[in-house]
Amino acid sequence: MIRQVQKPIEEILQFLDGKQKIVLMGCGGYTTVFHTGGDPEVKKMAETLFKHGKDILAAITVPFGEFTCYAPWNKERLKPYRRQIEECDAMLMMTCGIECNDGLLNVIDSKRAGYPL
Repeated sequence: MIRQVQKPIEEILQFLDGKQKIVLMGCGGYTTVFHTGGDPEVKKMAETLFKHGKDILAAITVPFGEFTCYAPWNKERLKPYRRQIEECDAMLMMTCGIECNDGLLNVIDSKRAGYPL
């Protein structure tokens, strides 16, 4: 059985230490089901990081049933966020491990840090 638990905010802030401009990205798959990266969780995390002094360039949410790891979907879904992704210091991927690896590789280059949540 698959199970997910969100990392503590202290650990997330350690990942983001020295990174100011953040893009968050959720998923409509497992993280929506387990309430670790669906629409409400992405919005809440954006608010939390903002309260901790981070600049949130985008909080990308995904409809239920659409998986971030699906590459053709990713490219289309992320076109409107290209500028924010290019300008960010880090992307916080509120996805499962598969989606973090596959989805992240589809949207960022080696200059940006991506952090699984």
